[in-house]
Amino acid sequence: MAKVEALLSVLEVAALKVRRNLEIPGADFSRLERVLRNLETTILVCRRAQRQLRDGPFDRPLPQPRPGSVARMNRREYVETGSLEEFRRFREAGPIRDDELQQVDIDRLCTELSFWRNR
Repeated sequence: MAKVEALLSVLEVAALKVRRNLEIPGADFSRLERVLRNLETTILVCRRAQRQLRDGPFDRPLPQPRPGSVARMNRREYVETGSLEEFRRFREAGPIRDDELQQVDIDRLCTELSFWRNR
């Protein structure tokens, strides 16, 4: 839970910096707004994960993809991916498996994300 809270802190600081940069004359507004939308979406996902970790239950099955969704991009996927090629790579990779999650070095990930907080 502490690691999710740390990640949320890093994301919120990043979002704050992007909001401040939006106020600077001559800033690249379209890029900054896109970055801010992605950060806000990620923050919402992390808050949902935080609630799930806090409240459970953990015995519910994961949602299955809708039939026919492999060929079509939904709105969320359109917003979250930078290109059609990136979308295809994620689709081909499939969902993240439990064994892959076990291999993630969360401390290293938090350290790398906090690097951006200090910039």
